[in-house]
Amino acid sequence: MENKLNAQGEEAQDGHALQYMQDYYQNQYIALQRSLQNASEALAEMRETKESVENISKISGKGILSSIGSGMMIKAQAEKIEYVMVGVGAGFYVEKDVQDAQAYIAASINTQEGLIKRLVEAQDKVKRAIIETASKIDNLG
Repeated sequence: MENKLNAQGEEAQDGHALQYMQDYYQNQYIALQRSLQNASEALAEMRETKESVENISKISGKGILSSIGSGMMIKAQAEKIEYVMVGVGAGFYVEKDVQDAQAYIAASINTQEGLIKRLVEAQDKVKRAIIETASKIDNLG
């Protein structure tokens, strides 16, 4: 009788541990999903920027709308565009010629695509752990 009670107690502890693991994996999955969404949005913005830089010669000498922040725009005249200001992080910008800016954004896109690939792989791994843990929980019941 005592052995049966000990087995039930151990099974209950295993069930609690497995449920804790299941909750942990689900929270991890949600966090990865958010990171993946943010990374995908950043990649979309980078691709738009790449297209803009590739077509920058088309606006030279023409009137444009330029953002001044907080959703405000000003009308401006684009002069001969030889250089662009490139954000390099922490609020810092460097001046690059158009060709270097194109190379910079292409490299940034490659880096972001690598990040997304790693996030997807991590998310798949966590999903497999969720399924495995759920199966173990079902086997206890």
